[in-house]
Amino acid sequence: MTEVREFLTNQLNGSCKSIPPNAVFRHDHQYGLFASKSYEEGDIIFEESPLVILSPSLTTSSLESSEKIKRQFLKSSFASSNKEAKKTKATGKDDEEKVHSTQSSLLRDLIIPSATKSQLAYEAQIHKLRGMLLAAASYAVLDQNRKSEDGNAILTTETKQKIFELYHPPVSNSGGDDGDLDDETKNAIKLAQLAVQTCNELSDPQSNLRALVDRNNNADADHSNSIKHELLRLLLVYSCNAFEGGRIYHKLSRVNHSCNPNSVVSAGGDGSSGNDSSKSQDISVLRAACRIEVGEEITISYLGKYLYAGFPIRQKNLTVNKHFNCQCDRCINATEAEDDKKTRGDLASRIPCPICHPRTGRFLDEDVMFDDDADSDDPHAFKVCYAVPQNGMTAEERNLYCPSCKGTTFANPDGSIRKKKEGMSIKYMHVAEEKVYERLAGNGTGG
Repeated sequence: MTEVREFLTNQLNGSCKSIPPNAVFRHDHQYGLFASKSYEEGDIIFEESPLVILSPSLTTSSLESSEKIKRQFLKSSFASSNKEAKKTKATGKDDEEKVHSTQSSLLRDLIIPSATKSQLAYEAQIHKLRGMLLAAASYAVLDQNRKSEDGNAILTTETKQKIFELYHPPVSNSGGDDGDLDDETKNAIKLAQLAVQTCNELSDPQSNLRALVDRNNNADADHSNSIKHELLRLLLVYSCNAFEGGRIYHKLSRVNHSCNPNSVVSAGGDGSSGNDSSKSQDISVLRAACRIEVGEEITISYLGKYLYAGFPIRQKNLTVNKHFNCQCDRCINATEAEDDKKTRGDLASRIPCPICHPRTGRFLDEDVMFDDDADSDDPHAFKVCYAVPQNGMTAEERNLYCPSCKGTTFANPDGSIRKKKEGMSIKYMHVAEEKVYERLAGNGTGG
């Protein structure tokens, strides 16, 4: 059992108040999901099907759906589409293989104009922009069709209300004074505006996507549409709340992030929770990853494989893809050292201390590098002394503190050549992190 609470400040670890079950949510307010009973590791907290899937979905009709999404754009908006179709036919792929091929090619082959690309600093942003364009087209198709194969409405008024109640930055500030917004929120709005502009450039003039763009751009003059700036707000909801495959949930999308989460999301239900929706093929299950006490906030990770990265990589991923700076316990961690001094930093990012273990160029001695005796009880065994990075986004903002020698290493020290060589370890660490980020981001991994 869970309850939604509203945070009374912008800090997600601050005070909060309970929200009645049938309350109307403010999209620009911060909410979180809290446990109203205790859970043990592995317990199912709840199961939920998505409100909407804003991407070509893996269903029996997804090939047809993908074609409808493609028709929202000009034919020239996709690269190699004819080539891929011929290749698929020639290789005799079955329907399931065609689904995966079509789904991946839509995201891969959608051509982003060069002028648009030049406004984005990271490959991950270009990848996300493509996802936003397909999300807009998926929404336009759903809004146009209105009903699913069984005759039930897909985008009812109630469904739209639930979608637009999810957190997204205030659109009213996007065209005017945004001085009260932080940089990450401004970047989220800027990216969504760029996506709307790109939809206008790439959409077919006769498509429902173009009609959606026109309604969005004429929102102040057009009073017939109950949802003003519908497309811009949709893209902000998608940007801040969507799960893998463009899935947006009424409840699960309200679960906040932590780099040390106490729960995990998995696919598929087995009915053990007593929820009839668990019989659905498309359902996500929220499980406790550890014991969760009554009143404790339930958190998950938005990072995928990036969860195992150090502080700078995690922060960069979250600011680029989810538009916020994480302030979870792990990111602002302060642990007691042996001398009772506070050692701030991420213990998972520790490296062998440059003072205790001097480098030869960039390299460590083999005994230090492999640390074979780390778990040995032998008091005479060789022990590696680890230094904890004190968090900073750049090498210059970072230093290393070693609880063993009580020494601090700085990236740009004043003093001897030895100190400068020790400081180079921080710069090498930063370069390695950048390479890891760019490689993962280029593969679309972990976001």
